[in-house]
Amino acid sequence: MRTYFHFIILTLIVASCQGNPNTKKVERDSIDRGAHSNSIVTVKTSDTLNTENFSEFWKIFRNSVLSSDTSQIVAMTEFPFQTRGPFDSDPTVEYNKRQFLTVFRAFLNQWNGMDLEGTTELESIKTTVTPDETDIVNDYARIGGLVFNKTKKGWKLVFAYLNNETIDLLDQ
Repeated sequence: MRTYFHFIILTLIVASCQGNPNTKKVERDSIDRGAHSNSIVTVKTSDTLNTENFSEFWKIFRNSVLSSDTSQIVAMTEFPFQTRGPFDSDPTVEYNKRQFLTVFRAFLNQWNGMDLEGTTELESIKTTVTPDETDIVNDYARIGGLVFNKTKKGWKLVFAYLNNETIDLLDQ
């Protein structure tokens, strides 16, 4: 009888931990619509953003991040901006311009998962002065947890991988 009781409790715990990923996406989407920021983001445009060379784009993007030039970062990003957790089975979540800065700041402060010292994504961007050739494949580039695509308007930030702690923080 006691073993049967433990089996039922264990089954209930496992079942409660395995929520439907689509439900989580809907909940996160509904929370993110206007819940994080009510500010209006102004975007300046620049002809220097329409660059064919990813290394040139990275130099501008990196300097914008390091100088906290949020309007330039927004101009270098394609919307809706997408994120996903660390697993392929994690739902993809889309963010508009108004929500982007909250998500991007959280991304910059998250652990990059590369060492035990807790290096953040921002620290990784600081140390990546020039992208490695292996980071760029045709119209795709990945630096750390950031993904960039070459579009008709030049290179754009399109995607970020978030760790579970960052996802939980954004869900609050």
